[in-house]
Amino acid sequence: MRSLSIRMDFDEEIRAAAGVILDKIRKHNFVRIFSHYDADGLAAAGIMCNVLFRMGIPFHTSIVPKLSPHMLHEEDGMIFLCDMGTAHINMIWETLGGRDVVVIDHHEPPVSSISAHEQQHLELPQKVVSLFDMERSSSHSTLTYDDARTRSALIHINPVLAGDDDTSCAASLTYMVARYLTEDGKKGNIDLAGLAIVGALGDYQEMNRGINNLILEESLKEGVISTRKGLKLGDGVIKDVLLYATDPYTELTGYPDRIEKFIQDLGLDAQKKMSELSEEEHRKIASALLSSHTSSSDTKNENTLFGTIYILHEEVVKNSYDLMRIIDTCGRFGKGGIGIALCLRDNGMLDEALRYLRKFQVKLITELKRAREDIHEMSDIYYFYVRERGITGTLAGVLARYIFTDKPVIVLNRIGKPDDETKVSARCGSHLKGSVDLARAIEIASKNVGGFGGGHPTAAGASIPAGTEDEFLSLINQIIGEQRKQFSTKTVLTESR
Repeated sequence: MRSLSIRMDFDEEIRAAAGVILDKIRKHNFVRIFSHYDADGLAAAGIMCNVLFRMGIPFHTSIVPKLSPHMLHEEDGMIFLCDMGTAHINMIWETLGGRDVVVIDHHEPPVSSISAHEQQHLELPQKVVSLFDMERSSSHSTLTYDDARTRSALIHINPVLAGDDDTSCAASLTYMVARYLTEDGKKGNIDLAGLAIVGALGDYQEMNRGINNLILEESLKEGVISTRKGLKLGDGVIKDVLLYATDPYTELTGYPDRIEKFIQDLGLDAQKKMSELSEEEHRKIASALLSSHTSSSDTKNENTLFGTIYILHEEVVKNSYDLMRIIDTCGRFGKGGIGIALCLRDNGMLDEALRYLRKFQVKLITELKRAREDIHEMSDIYYFYVRERGITGTLAGVLARYIFTDKPVIVLNRIGKPDDETKVSARCGSHLKGSVDLARAIEIASKNVGGFGGGHPTAAGASIPAGTEDEFLSLINQIIGEQRKQFSTKTVLTESR
């Protein structure tokens, strides 16, 4: 897919959509928000909550791992779906027909076949913004902006449909809309740009391209953020930061004795804070970490450890990487309300959030150590059954990016789930991008065992019926194997020309 360029017509399209959204917010005077529970979803919801609070509009926000029909029944007011919705577009139509709905998403739509009945419903055009008639008597037709103001409408915003290749996330798209949710229709809410950056970092997106770059440049110009060079490990006391570092992950993580010797060898004060170190001292630590890492992984790439740190002048946590990790933890531990409170700049919740972060880090490090010994290998995947709640996706990501890097990693979670459900997270390192498509693989494999899944090419998830795990693993191993073979064949043919 091509990269979505930021042109005047794109900005104008978002501005036009925001105008319709603003009219409908005023009409309903209440907004019901559902958003995904990761850092991007929380940041996106946080942006909308800030905007609505400033407008004096009542709202109710739920942070959820997935969307289901029962969540949407009997809801009043206007419905906002952030970081989700594209994969459920027909379910949204069937459940919320006759309502005003906004979907702000950056996930790809499903590609597997749908029923003939479903095909009579909404089909998403290749546009950044689509407006559908939600009147129950309509023929599911698209609307003009003027018509959308007077009829119940589904406003669907997703640049992936227009060819964007990961240069925007839900938070950055929500911010782009929020800029025009103002009384006079002129740009505002610029101070919320830091949350958009947090969402992009949470989804491992580049900041120097597309929509993300526009936001970065605007926020720098307006003084909302500033930048410095340093380690991407976050702030805090050096020895603690190194002890609990999981993303980026290092060989020192979880081993206090190794860390003590490492710091002594560098001649640094272990009690000193990362924020107190010079750029040269940060580079010194990064260089030593790189040289000590033995496996081939993303940690061997200096850019993973060291680079631009975004300082968020308007937020309760100034280091962007710290805020991203904190709200991500809140969401995964079922404490989305705390994450939203931090996005609303309530620093009274920070201590509790930090306690959850430390608990999360300890669980994650425990499972990482176990995975090094107990992970299972098939021809084209690794798989692992986690024993802790709330860390499935993050664990899969760390394993795939830093430890078992040559093939995708599938992590399955049966802990704390309904008896009939197993959660699945699939991840692969950036160097495998193009050779595998986890979104497609996990969608097809989960559907074949009676489940549901999707996501991105390098990060996807699913829910499958309990008892189908072996069949699912066999299917996804086969699918990924076929993808890798096709990629290899294509590469050989290209090189032979």
